[in-house]
Amino acid sequence: MQRPENVKELQRFLGMVNYLGSYIPNLADETNLLRSLLKKQNIWQWTDNHEKEFNKLKNLISQSPVLVHYDVNKPIRMTTPRGLNLKSPSELLMSRKLRTRLPTHSESLKPKVIKFSEHSKNKSEIISKRETYYNKSAVAPEEFQPNDSVFFKKNPIDVSWSKVCYTFSQSATKGPELAKQLKAVISQMQGAGLIVVATVCDQGTNNVHCLKLLLQETHTAILKKGQEPRGNFFEINGHEIVPIYDPPHLIKGIRNNLLNKDLKYIENGKEKIAKWEDITYLHRENPGYRGIRLVPKLTDNHVIRNKINKMKVKFATQILSQTVGMNMGYLSDKGILPPQCKDTADILILFDKLFDSVNGSFDKRNKHGKPLLGPVTPKCPHH
Repeated sequence: MQRPENVKELQRFLGMVNYLGSYIPNLADETNLLRSLLKKQNIWQWTDNHEKEFNKLKNLISQSPVLVHYDVNKPIRMTTPRGLNLKSPSELLMSRKLRTRLPTHSESLKPKVIKFSEHSKNKSEIISKRETYYNKSAVAPEEFQPNDSVFFKKNPIDVSWSKVCYTFSQSATKGPELAKQLKAVISQMQGAGLIVVATVCDQGTNNVHCLKLLLQETHTAILKKGQEPRGNFFEINGHEIVPIYDPPHLIKGIRNNLLNKDLKYIENGKEKIAKWEDITYLHRENPGYRGIRLVPKLTDNHVIRNKINKMKVKFATQILSQTVGMNMGYLSDKGILPPQCKDTADILILFDKLFDSVNGSFDKRNKHGKPLLGPVTPKCPHH
């Protein structure tokens, strides 16, 4: 490999080095001089020090652990687009931080929530498939194309999500396999000293099947002990874990049902009926003054059935909201909207409060002056 003669050739060389960078220790220090030549304010001047760094990098990328001869006595490791390796199926592309016990005791004591979700993958993205032959891990042909992936994330109750592992599959992961993976992930986290208290997912068919299997397994085990099953939880390694459906997906499901069905409910002993038709009345009325609308976020994309983007949460939360409910109730009181609109207004306000209660956090406690967006405490209004 000849030394670069200009910036373009140096960029090509460093690009190759960066591609192999995960196997090169202290890569930034090893490429410091060469990278300085890429800066626009610097004049191209190749010195002896640049030559030494260039030759050292050539040696690094042509020796172990970057480049080694194949050893037939060692197991083959699965490769992925992220460049990670699997030693066994149980590791599920797990974050290295979870393979050893957590160093800080305070971190391990914080309750954790596991969130798992499935994503479609681009068919052109190719990874190797792990198969087992004579108890040895092997690599299948490169033609294997993953179409789906499952991501597992964790977070303490008071901070944001962090990804701990993921899997790839050629098609959607079925409920039994997903349950097996979820148990493996939680077991790994428990082994690292973390306390898992809940799981979160959407209402996809495979997710629902997965949770149903785990709940049935736990209930069966409890019945075998001669005890009565209590509560909605499943056990892994003796720890109770509560399955929760993701609130944003639940609110979309409520809106989708309300599009085609009336909602009957009882409030203060009185039966009421909420209808999507009442929301269309408010949209047509379009209340406002001098071009300033009372409900500015109520648009055709929120109300007209064939224009609604059913995948976006905001089109559901902006309908099932306090603003829409209060304006609808007020206009109904004044006789501008039909009297039955009050029933729909009341349920919209209720759903707004419910969504705030389950979608709040410590950071949102003062947002929009809505106390239900804050955390649950002994003196909070959630009780």
